[in-house]
Amino acid sequence: MMWWSLILLFFLSTFPALAVTITLSNVPSSISTDPFTLNVDISGPNPGTNYLRVDLFKDGTSNYFGETNNGSVYYGGSDGLQYFPVTINAEGTASAQLTARIGNPSHTDYPGSGQYKLKIRRYTSADSNSSSNSNDVQITFDWPTPTPTSTPQPTSPPAPTNTPAPTTTPKLSSTPKPSATPTPKPTSPPITVTVTLTTPQVLAEATEFFTNSSPTPIPVPESITDNRTPNTEHQSPPWPAFLLIGLGAGGLAASAYLFFRSRG
Repeated sequence: MMWWSLILLFFLSTFPALAVTITLSNVPSSISTDPFTLNVDISGPNPGTNYLRVDLFKDGTSNYFGETNNGSVYYGGSDGLQYFPVTINAEGTASAQLTARIGNPSHTDYPGSGQYKLKIRRYTSADSNSSSNSNDVQITFDWPTPTPTSTPQPTSPPAPTNTPAPTTTPKLSSTPKPSATPTPKPTSPPITVTVTLTTPQVLAEATEFFTNSSPTPIPVPESITDNRTPNTEHQSPPWPAFLLIGLGAGGLAASAYLFFRSRG
């Protein structure tokens, strides 16, 4: 049994195992916050599905950061099977173009702009542990150093302003009532007075007072209307009319006297 073990050990040491190599090309010399692309060629692994991850790190550290596009989203977590998948053919080769970006590294992982390293880590579907089979590539970051934002101090609330008192609304003054305008009374038209003078006439004379025992009746004279317009400014008294009236009245009185005397 001992010699069979020696023969197997001889053959294993004579035929070295096939090594997996990853070659990078078209790697940008400088990157920023924008996504970037690079080409990857793989040879040596067994046929199947491998998952490729882009790693960024500062030289001399193991603080890896960066995000790889897996065909749907950018991913930078610890699950190796969530990275970009490639199919290894029967010859043990594969080629792919990867897209990556810096992402949101912490200040520990990314202390500032300068020289960094880039490499590819590979995962297999049978083993989620990663293996690095690529040479590190020098790359420059032109990304400003993140500065911690200062916490804003709470500002004191503004002092309340005095609310202006509402102004008093002036009262409406009462509208003065219109004074009653006296209505002028119509003046009476001048009255024209027509004076009618009656001139008495003696129609019978008392010639037979002493011969007749009974008095002769004297008819009442008819009124005679004087249509003459009287002079309102100056008019002399009607003396003839007064004289005739007096004679008539005296005649009547004498007739009455004689009548009663003769009977007495």
